[in-house]
Amino acid sequence: MALIRGAREKVFFREIIKLADLLLADEDDRVQKGLGWLLRETAKYDAKQTVAYLMKIRRRAPRLVLRTACETLPATARKQRAVLQAIFRENQALRLQALIRSIPSHCLQ
Repeated sequence: MALIRGAREKVFFREIIKLADLLLADEDDRVQKGLGWLLRETAKYDAKQTVAYLMKIRRRAPRLVLRTACETLPATARKQRAVLQAIFRENQALRLQALIRSIPSHCLQ
């Protein structure tokens, strides 16, 4: 919450990225939604850097973070948003495959 004002003034981008990197692994839905919200607000005022960051983290970021962060991207970023959406689907399939592989074979019979 405290970083929003700085995001609007384009002064805390490095701090926002550091925080985001720390929170990406958190599995709590509320943390993911809050991080996505922070990135969405940051993108409103500095879309170029924020979209570049989203593209960088797209393979390891939870879907909820990316989806929330991309909700209000400017029109110039919509093509990259389409790329992110394709990656959402790819990540979902990869996570499902990993989940299936983690189930013991005797449970699948």
